[in-house]
Amino acid sequence: LYVAIWMMTVFALLNIFLKPFKYAILWKLENLSLVSITITLNLGVLYLDTLSKFAEFAITLTVFFINMVVFFVFLRNIAIELKLELYKRVDENMDGDVTCDEVTGFIRKNWDEVKPSFLHSSKE
Repeated sequence: LYVAIWMMTVFALLNIFLKPFKYAILWKLENLSLVSITITLNLGVLYLDTLSKFAEFAITLTVFFINMVVFFVFLRNIAIELKLELYKRVDENMDGDVTCDEVTGFIRKNWDEVKPSFLHSSKE
């Protein structure tokens, strides 16, 4: 357990200082996940001691809260990236507003790529 904590701390510090990703958002998300794992492991060490039920509950709640925050930050960033990618591909006049006509036009032009897999004909 202690080796895992030391390794996570080292890799979190390396990631913070070396910035190994091309895109800043990936670097920030990686930092967030590494810090979350490090905090979770450090709080997990507290379970090795005899604790009151309240202390165990507080630690569990803290770990849960931290990991839920990380989870929702990831979901938020995925949604933002999907929205930007959608605008880049579908917004024909680049006005920042995707209309129904633009979406249907995109689907018509790219039907072979976007149609559901159950509609693909199996030609053998």
